[in-house]
Amino acid sequence: MFPFVRLEAIVSGVSVISDFPINYRLAVIGGEEGL
Repeated sequence: MFPFVRLEAIVSGVSVISDFPINYRLAVIGGEEGL
């Protein structure tokens, strides 16, 4: 059970890291459109 939870935590961490540039890019685009 513990290795599975650990693997799930690693996968969720990787997904958050991979999603960050996309969210940051959308925020920058939204800010430019706001100006």
